[in-house]
Amino acid sequence: MSSTESSGLPSSTGATQTMQMLNHALPIKLDRNNYVLWRTQMENVIFANGFEDHIEGLKICPPQKTSSGETNPNFILWRRFDRMILSWIYSSLTPEIMGQIVGYQSSHAAWFALERIFSASSRARVMQLRLEFQTTRKGSLTMMEYILKLKSLADNLAAIGEPVTDRDQILQLLGGLGADYNSIVASLTAREDEMSLHSVHSILLTHEQRLSFQNSVAEDNIISANLATPQYQHFNNKRSFNTNPSGQNRQSGFNTRRGTNGGRSQSSQHRPQCQLCGKFGHTVVRCYHRFDINFQGNNPNMDTSQTNKPNAKNQVQAMIASPSTISDEAWFFDTGATHHLSQSVDPLSDVQPYMGNDKVIVLAMKKEFSALQRNNTWHLVPLPSNSNIIGCKWVYKLKYKPDGTVDRYKARLVAQGFTQTLGLDYFETFSPVVKASTIRIILAVALSFNWSVHQLDVQNAFLHGDLEEHVFMHQPPGFINSQFPSHVCKLNKALYGLKQAPRAWYTKLSTSLLSWGFQASRADNSMFIHHSAQDVLILLIYVDDILVTGSNSAQVSSFITRLNSSFALRDLGYVNYFLGIEVVRYGTMFHLSQHKYTQDLLTRTAMLYSKPATTPGLLGQTLSHLDGEPLSDATLYRSTVGALQYLTLTRPDISFAVNKACQFMATPTITHWLAVKRILRYLKGTLSYGIQMQQSTSLDIHGYTDADWASCPDDRRSTESEYRALASATSEIIWIQSVLQELCLSSSSPPLLWCDNKSAAHLAANPVFHARTKHIEMDLHFIRDHVLRKQLIIQYLSSSEQVADIFTKHISSSQFFSFRTKLSVVPSPVSLRGDDRQYLADQQERNKLESAATNQDQPQQTGISCNKLKLVKNVLK
Repeated sequence: MSSTESSGLPSSTGATQTMQMLNHALPIKLDRNNYVLWRTQMENVIFANGFEDHIEGLKICPPQKTSSGETNPNFILWRRFDRMILSWIYSSLTPEIMGQIVGYQSSHAAWFALERIFSASSRARVMQLRLEFQTTRKGSLTMMEYILKLKSLADNLAAIGEPVTDRDQILQLLGGLGADYNSIVASLTAREDEMSLHSVHSILLTHEQRLSFQNSVAEDNIISANLATPQYQHFNNKRSFNTNPSGQNRQSGFNTRRGTNGGRSQSSQHRPQCQLCGKFGHTVVRCYHRFDINFQGNNPNMDTSQTNKPNAKNQVQAMIASPSTISDEAWFFDTGATHHLSQSVDPLSDVQPYMGNDKVIVLAMKKEFSALQRNNTWHLVPLPSNSNIIGCKWVYKLKYKPDGTVDRYKARLVAQGFTQTLGLDYFETFSPVVKASTIRIILAVALSFNWSVHQLDVQNAFLHGDLEEHVFMHQPPGFINSQFPSHVCKLNKALYGLKQAPRAWYTKLSTSLLSWGFQASRADNSMFIHHSAQDVLILLIYVDDILVTGSNSAQVSSFITRLNSSFALRDLGYVNYFLGIEVVRYGTMFHLSQHKYTQDLLTRTAMLYSKPATTPGLLGQTLSHLDGEPLSDATLYRSTVGALQYLTLTRPDISFAVNKACQFMATPTITHWLAVKRILRYLKGTLSYGIQMQQSTSLDIHGYTDADWASCPDDRRSTESEYRALASATSEIIWIQSVLQELCLSSSSPPLLWCDNKSAAHLAANPVFHARTKHIEMDLHFIRDHVLRKQLIIQYLSSSEQVADIFTKHISSSQFFSFRTKLSVVPSPVSLRGDDRQYLADQQERNKLESAATNQDQPQQTGISCNKLKLVKNVLK
């Protein structure tokens, strides 16, 4: 038996035949709404060809080399089949879905990535599908379209573990029908025996055909206006007329002739006559009397004596042939629209947001106004003299869930604080905004000690703050008091838009926290810490968004309950979407990414379907203010670069390219915009990438510092810049140590700072000052003091191993990929089977080498730990 046969893999001949069979495109392309159909199609194809073990992870990848060191043929065959399956999967995806799984190297990883995306049994996804299932109505859909839409929703619910029974499907199917189906609905619901779902489908489809036939027959008896009109003839000033009393004419019109004494002879046979006013030359559609309900139509061609008689037979009579009574006899224009109200925007060609008297907006405004009144936000007073009266307006906003669906409609009353004057209307301002570095440190600590992190949202946070100044505001639009319309609102509590509103909210919250035993952090004013016995409780505040973690889960739950009793808040559970950052926990690791934020940015810049780039910048590229022609409108450039700056929170691999783009915000050129588009193309190919934090028992701090300023051996500017970078990195390390000390945590060894400039490293350790170092003596004293006290260790590292190089220059793609991995910027891990095992093995090997390198005090290229809390400090030009 050959090795190929013993491995259980299909032969190469069978693989060739299979490839030829599937050269044609798969009929169903995966999008956001047809995952069940797509999966059924793909499973049939994969199972029919005997490759189910690949996607299920049962077919383990053979070793690449045999025991003798030769290439393993089973490995080549396995990889060929796995890549063939992967090509099938990619060929059946839409570009939007393909962008979410780019980077997976095995069919098993890609398959389960799609399963996680579409079959995640999240509460938000279940609620969205159930709400859509329960609110679906037939409307203008055909019966077959209506049945298929409900079945698709039921299949999607079943795919995420929330199946819908046939009985519930029948009830929803009947409940969404219109009045035309009342008879059949009553008949089906009155039956005592239970019918199958397919039987109900057949009955409804048959009833729809019957209704279509009846409607086609009824078109012959459609409501019409039939005129019985006399025909007038003038011969030598003698009048005669001929009246058709039957009233069955389907066309109305007068046939009138004038004799020689009439001045001219003209036939009106082809001239229309208005059915309302009786005049020739236009129809009732163009008659200006059609909107006047008091106008009574007359016929100018009729004799006055005849028209005054109520029972005159020659009077124009409009006879309505209708099976029902018409209560409104007024004539209206037909706009020609086939759908006057539609729940979908597909039939519309020009879609714009409407901010009128919409029901959801009015309801949101009323809820907001009621909350303001309950909170005693203001009281009405007469208009004071010599006081600044600020205005206010309603701001409407959609609140989204973590998966991007609409959560609720929000209407907020905002004061026009831009009219406030410093020193008169307010004196101090402050906003509780926790640092991004603090968030990363606390997440790393919580992961190391396996603490749970909860997310809270304070409702109407600014409305809790008490005002110390006298602030007067106009009454809200739409809610002016009818008894006191000229009064103004004297604010008792803060309101959104006021300059002092964030400070007032922070004062109110911090006062409560301090009274409960919390201590404000000296390192970050927006972090509060509570120590009790052996437990610690940590609170991070970003305006009205709060993160809570601690060593005792019961204490955390008790605190959330206590905080809710003082401030109305929503407990969002474990942190998963904070400040636009997706926080996903996979076992013993956190993965921080901004996938939705990046995708929205690519959509806004029309780069979602662009060709991906391997790196964010070209090797050797230098940008200057003189490059290219200036942009005619720099708005898009500035907004895009500003958005990219926020993206660097979880994508430090684009920091250098974004920093270079920021240097040309004043007068960007076409060349600069092309560089920004290169960054966007790189993001297109790495949508799922983000910072990965792994659990570790060590809190050792490793820092990497580098600078790429213009070097000059004569005046030692290169050494100067490197040394200033060392001083700045030392400051950051000291700040991190202060945060850990407030948490009663400390590292087992002094922080280690790697520098690739030997002169700078020697200056830090040499206590002798030189003449050329006088201008940086403050930095020298600062670093040397910490080195002498053994609070900091500075060691030399070769440039090829300097991770901070990724922040200071464009480097080769191989170096870029290596440093990006060392920064723990990796794709979202879906599973650790198949090819992903190799990634885990490599990571574990790096950890072992790091431990060995640390003991020897010698840096190794593969020994830079990804587990430890790291600081990478860069000083850019």
